[in-house]
Amino acid sequence: MNPQPDLPERRLRRRGALLMLYFLFQAEFGLAWDRSWHDYLGRNQFLIPPHIMSYTGIGLTGLVALTLVLIETVRYYQRKPGVDASSTIQVLRVFAAPTGFVMVGFGTLIDLIAAPLDNYWHTLYGIDVTLWSPFHLMGLTGSIFAGVGLIYVFASEAAIASTSEHVPRRWLGLNAPEWMALFFFAVLIELSFIGLTAFKPVLLNSVPVITYPAALAFPAAFCLSGAVQLTRKVGSASLVALFVWGIAPLLQIFVWWALHTSSTFWHIPFRYGQEPVINVVFMALPIYFLLCALLIDGVFSWQNRKKRAMSALQNAWLIGLLMAIMAVFVPTGIARLLYLLVPGLAFPPDVSQALLIDTTWPTLLWNLPLTLLVGLASALAGSALGAKWYWNKS
Repeated sequence: MNPQPDLPERRLRRRGALLMLYFLFQAEFGLAWDRSWHDYLGRNQFLIPPHIMSYTGIGLTGLVALTLVLIETVRYYQRKPGVDASSTIQVLRVFAAPTGFVMVGFGTLIDLIAAPLDNYWHTLYGIDVTLWSPFHLMGLTGSIFAGVGLIYVFASEAAIASTSEHVPRRWLGLNAPEWMALFFFAVLIELSFIGLTAFKPVLLNSVPVITYPAALAFPAAFCLSGAVQLTRKVGSASLVALFVWGIAPLLQIFVWWALHTSSTFWHIPFRYGQEPVINVVFMALPIYFLLCALLIDGVFSWQNRKKRAMSALQNAWLIGLLMAIMAVFVPTGIARLLYLLVPGLAFPPDVSQALLIDTTWPTLLWNLPLTLLVGLASALAGSALGAKWYWNKS
């Protein structure tokens, strides 16, 4: 007799989720490379190496999701252990699969539809390195949808493992799906770095006002509050921040290496004779997320000591506001500190422009109202979804 009748189902879903995690991670590196390729090498055709890397990752993610939906549907009608109405949702009245696989499938489909449309847009209007073109936004929407879907997969597996009669293996109090979820939260946060410099300063009464803090407050508040709510473990947010700190230098070094290698191999000169440099600011930027993580973990620990029981995170909106305030001051502070302490350190031009390294501190306050609003809304959304992820098994 099998001591764990749903073991084949658990293995199927988790191995599928790991495959999708790998391919989305590959796509993120390809996207970062593509972003810098536009800056330094231009855009001479659609089938450039970073496009191949990113779209292959997205396409394979979608293919895995589709395959799993079909397999889960067959297993559902076969009444296999672990595949029932409590662990699946109905799609088009025919298919039955976990919520996360369905979301990943639709998200990657949106991305793949956006790709040829974006190429057509470039054909009509030329090269742009802005986030705000319509099909870039379409692709971003698909990526976020797929990302949230993958968190659903890990969260449902974590919930099933936590309530199973068979005690799962834990490390630092977390089971395997919870570790996967925390790592992928870090991957989502790192995604925000890629488009950060698209948030250029705007002039308000002849005063340049930075706009990037809202783009940092959103992933910080959403992902860190969601991580704490999903696991209900003190230190979860800090683990996410440490993962971000591990990914950030890898991504920046890879992009720098890939650009130089591509230029040499294909004999493509750098635009305007400007060679790429390692983005040291983005390598240090995880300090902001670590500060936010220590804040939310500290508050969560205090709340549970006060109640003498492990419960959900309370007052996430207030934590989101504090994260927003830090988003306004900490990143520019990091950039200015590096600028002052390391004379001659080269900064990518778009980083200098977006973070306004030579700005005066009072001008940072102009962005505070918008950032506070984004931080508040993101923390509430992350907390609400995290509470759902905590018990959701479908």
